[in-house]
Amino acid sequence: MITAGVVAAAAVPLIVAGVGNTDRVPTVVQLARGTSGAEVTETPAPSPTITPPAGPTSNGLTPGAARLLLGRFDAPAAGVVGQDGVPEGVPLVAGSANQQGARSLHLTREGLAPFRAAGVTWTGPADGVSVAVRSRTGADTWGSWRTAAPSGGYDGTGPGVRQGAQLVWLGTGDAIEVVVTYAGPTAPGDVAVDLIDPREAPGDAVEVPSVTTVAVDASRVGRPPIHARSEWGADERLMVWSPQYAVNLRALAWHDQSVGGEYTETDVPRILRALFYYQAVTRGWGDLGDNVLVDRFGRLWEGRYGGLSRAVIGAHTPGRNSGTAGIGVLGGPAPVQASPQAPTPVVEAAARYVAWKLSIGPAVDPRGYATLPGTAETESAKVSPPKATGSASANRALPVAAAPSATSAAPKASKPATSKTTEAKPSAQTSGTVPRVFAADKALAEVVLPTVRDRAYELMGAWAHPQTMRRTLAMWNPARATFTELGDATVSWAGQVGDLPVPADYDGDGQLDIATWSPVTGVWTIQNSAAGTTESFVLGQAGDTPVPADYDGDGRAEPATFTPKTATWHVRGAADVVFGKPGDRPVPADYSGDGRADLAVYRAKLGLWEIRGMSKVYLGSPWHIPVPADYNGDGKAEPTTFSPKSGLWYLRGKAPVRFGNPGDVPVPGQYDGDGKADFAVWRPPARGAATGNWIVQRVGSYQIGTVGDVPTTLG
Repeated sequence: MITAGVVAAAAVPLIVAGVGNTDRVPTVVQLARGTSGAEVTETPAPSPTITPPAGPTSNGLTPGAARLLLGRFDAPAAGVVGQDGVPEGVPLVAGSANQQGARSLHLTREGLAPFRAAGVTWTGPADGVSVAVRSRTGADTWGSWRTAAPSGGYDGTGPGVRQGAQLVWLGTGDAIEVVVTYAGPTAPGDVAVDLIDPREAPGDAVEVPSVTTVAVDASRVGRPPIHARSEWGADERLMVWSPQYAVNLRALAWHDQSVGGEYTETDVPRILRALFYYQAVTRGWGDLGDNVLVDRFGRLWEGRYGGLSRAVIGAHTPGRNSGTAGIGVLGGPAPVQASPQAPTPVVEAAARYVAWKLSIGPAVDPRGYATLPGTAETESAKVSPPKATGSASANRALPVAAAPSATSAAPKASKPATSKTTEAKPSAQTSGTVPRVFAADKALAEVVLPTVRDRAYELMGAWAHPQTMRRTLAMWNPARATFTELGDATVSWAGQVGDLPVPADYDGDGQLDIATWSPVTGVWTIQNSAAGTTESFVLGQAGDTPVPADYDGDGRAEPATFTPKTATWHVRGAADVVFGKPGDRPVPADYSGDGRADLAVYRAKLGLWEIRGMSKVYLGSPWHIPVPADYNGDGKAEPTTFSPKSGLWYLRGKAPVRFGNPGDVPVPGQYDGDGKADFAVWRPPARGAATGNWIVQRVGSYQIGTVGDVPTTLG
């Protein structure tokens, strides 16, 4: 059956090493991930050790981990020294003061299995906690101290969720010295340090080009290269979090993941595996907190699962996770906040990600402010006037006419209106009002972010303005099996006569990819816009209807077909499902707002909508055309029909709206930058005319297409 695509939970072995004398027998704790609590069994183990190698699997590479218990400040664990103040020579995190009443826990352990990263966690408050860690290998001298401040993240509470400091990347070591200090009214409890070995994988040594060396798509804000979770070896069996989605993305949080150390390019996949384990397992979040991570070389890496182009709710900034995306910055040799600005590759990579993410949804200025969900809608900003950038994306700002009446002759497209930002910064910011790119960490130098915002605005060009068309108007000519785009007479695609157009976002970059399906052979041919590659495969048979959509919530449309004779759905990579009745028309869409397309059918003779897992809806007549879309911007598709006899649109619970003439073809979609689907029709050429008209409500009219063409959108 078709499922949400979340990998089944797996038991995660965790070695808890003894903290008394070195000959003390440690305890092996088996944590059953994904349950309401932890199923714990204890058995003796011969010595402190990293978990047995799991080896690379199709799910990635499982890190090993050893947990050393430090206990409480008023009751240190065996072998741990508790004292007033801070041990001599041990640094505190930047901004901390050695206040009176401070206490420390100090642990030194040698003869451990090799590890590369350390993460300290505890229960209770996080304020006033400072962590210092250093390591060594064999008889080598101790490395320099690395400090780690408390690192926020996650929303809510649950079994196994722990407070913690930033993960510290140490390089290979088999001995650890850790000092945890606090100075506050309430002491943290159950302090522990996890030593993580991310292991090595063949892919770690593959050289990956920096994002700054890759050209951006000239036609719009292209997705910068973002390396997938599979590329850094994520073991998806460790992920026990089900993706959740906001209606749209409003802002991005710059989050300091200052792992420290002069790490190399090949260290980055290992750091990500260690960070994944630390946040998903050790801290109990179920997955990485940040949506994307950027290393000090300017490379972007996929973080939290759920689809790069989607508004995935992260765990990076408690209270501000919904409607935002977290950019986790893997700090370089010096913490980012200690420098006047981040390294140029980091700024460039982050700015390109910001520009791309903000270009997908409603038009916004990255230099402005946003009110996050749950607060008043005051999307206001104080910004400088738009700059003349000469960006290539400006050629996508199609002519905007006054809102036409679709029942009359289509007006000529007018010259684009001049855009000028009129928003003003709120006189008193509420807790829910943040800059479009804001700092998730108190210590982050604010001087970094204006550079990111300005660069993102430069990259967005016309896409920061509402009048910019979000889609490319195109026509499919069945007789020639070609796509042609508005304003470009060049054929952009040549398929096989008889093919059907099936554009969708198959690669998750936020653009509709050119694609066709053959009702004769069942061959799909897809041109991926993100990588510029073309793929072909067989799915479906004669008599099927193509129904591509994002059925599993991963941000990518799955090729799929529906067999009307048997009401069977065939989704690539999933088992067949029977839903509906013979003769039904498939109308898959995200009706529930959970980020996944729902199986749904329209029974024309009854005007009945049947949506899997939801109540039935009666709307429409036998001659109506179903046109579900998100017309109100709430993140859910509304059952809607269009009457080709009258030009009326029927939305559930609302009076019919007239937009169109008899014989028009409905083509609703998100054409402008307001985040809502617009009424739109394509009107075939009138008698004696050579070109038809594409008319979008409140946007404009465009001459495109001829008799026999099929209207579609791309880009």
